[in-house]
Amino acid sequence: MTHTTAFEQLAGFLRGDPGNLPLLHEAVHHGLAARRADEALALIDGFAAGSGDAAAIAHLRSSVLLALGRAEQAELALRAAAEAGPLAPASRFNLAYALWLQGRHDEAVPLWQALVDEPQGGLPPGALAGLLRSLRSRDGIAAALQAWERSVPSARDAQAQGVASMLYFDADDAARARELAHAAWDAGSRHHETVAVLAGVLTLERRADQALALLAPALQQAPQDGRLWSMRATALMGVGDLVQARAAYEQAVRFVPQHIGTWHGLGWCQIAQQDLAGARESMERALTLDRNFAESHGGMAVVDALSGRREAAQAAIKRALGLDPGSLSARYAQAVLAGDTADRAAFQRLALRVLGSRAAPLGGTLAEAVGLVRRADDAPPR
Repeated sequence: MTHTTAFEQLAGFLRGDPGNLPLLHEAVHHGLAARRADEALALIDGFAAGSGDAAAIAHLRSSVLLALGRAEQAELALRAAAEAGPLAPASRFNLAYALWLQGRHDEAVPLWQALVDEPQGGLPPGALAGLLRSLRSRDGIAAALQAWERSVPSARDAQAQGVASMLYFDADDAARARELAHAAWDAGSRHHETVAVLAGVLTLERRADQALALLAPALQQAPQDGRLWSMRATALMGVGDLVQARAAYEQAVRFVPQHIGTWHGLGWCQIAQQDLAGARESMERALTLDRNFAESHGGMAVVDALSGRREAAQAAIKRALGLDPGSLSARYAQAVLAGDTADRAAFQRLALRVLGSRAAPLGGTLAEAVGLVRRADDAPPR
């Protein structure tokens, strides 16, 4: 017996009633949910639109085009509709999203901001999240966090909480990041920021296996999300699988080539594999993104030290410590030059000396967080 889906049934009804706009809305909704966007677009193209349907049709068309990744066409449809009159909030949301997808953050930010500040007709879900993402891309983490902290509680839906959790995680406030990510998850958010932060927290808590299990379905849904790949790579490092970790880092830098921390992660993975040429290239990429970041100079110092380039290593150490006297990579490079990392026991002593006094983001010390030493009260994860 042939099984007819809800989308197919609605499409059939629409063929018999080609001017029924509510029916078209429902059919397109089901088509998008069933990942049949091309067929949903065909329904819109074949719709017998009435004289007052132009704005609604433009909105539906833009939604389907955005689902297909055709942001420029979605923008054109909405711009044409705007010539006939002001866009409804949902259509303004789609326009801001189309601009964000195109990387046109200067244009997207004021649209998002207006939706958040003046929610006429109701605030579209995800508007604050869109503002935070665009602000981060345009102005950096601090500006996005400021917008979050100034926002009204009614705008802080689950998606926005997830984006804010990523902002705090990248700002080295892992405790706040964990709190917001759990709140977002409990409220139903499965967006990539929420999943990535929860995976990062699990890895910091040395529950990398659980992090990998959490990331697997998310990457199936979003295989081009660089931060998910980066978190997977970090978790794989946590379980000691350097080969798969490197492959995941290489995927990550394809999708987020501007994220310095991911280049660092790839570089340290390459160092662990004794691929110093590859590690040098990764650290150089990090330096091209920001020459005032201590850990990039420190990472290069480690590569130079391990390569026997003593003078270059000392110069890089000096630059790193000038930017951050507590740079861990610079301290590690110093230990390499001093010959303190020749064997595992020496490395453990180094970990206690260099990492042991530094607080980890989730409590304890960094030496404990990365698994180099065990806590006295260690217990199996719940």
